[in-house]
Formats: sequence, C-alpha cells, structure tokens
Amino acid sequence: MFLHVLGRPGARRTAKTTRNRNSGALHALGGYLVEEAISEDGLDMTTNELLAEHIDTEGGPIIHLHEQTWQDEIDMVCRKLHKRLKAQGRIA
Repeated sequence: MFLHVLGRPGARRTAKTTRNRNSGALHALGGYLVEEAISEDGLDMTTNELLAEHIDTEGGPIIHLHEQTWQDEIDMVCRKLHKRLKAQGRIA
C-alpha cells in the first residue's frame, strides 16, 4: 500500500531488493501499529494520528531491539514515510 509513497518522485523503478526491504519494514511497522490500535490507548485514533505518534524524522518505534540492522531498515523507512506524509499534509 505505501510502497509507492517511499519511491523517489519521478523515479521509474526501484530495485527489487530495495522493494523487498521496504515491504518487510512496512509489514513490521503495520503489525506494530495494528497492535497499538487495538490497545486501550489507540482505539480512538485515526491511521494518520497513529502514524504521527509513532514515526518522525528520527525513525520509528523500536520493533527489533536485538537486531540493529533490521531496526535501521525500519527507521529508514519510517523517516522516508514521515517526510512524504508531511509533504502531503497528512501528518503535522
């Protein structure tokens, strides 16, 4: 769903390995956000509010505490997603 958001504007293709890494990181972030959404605190939040609360210019939530390489991928994707959603005015 968000893979097109992470692509560079005007870029025709993204390498398959990059798409796979981005897809995996987005899947992990999505799972985390679903878990947060069904918790008591997240019931009344919209998708944009959940994203704004959990991603920023520094990265995303700690999902893989003991796997720094994988966490770095998640943070990179969260930074790109935050930048793009902010440019679109979807998050503050």
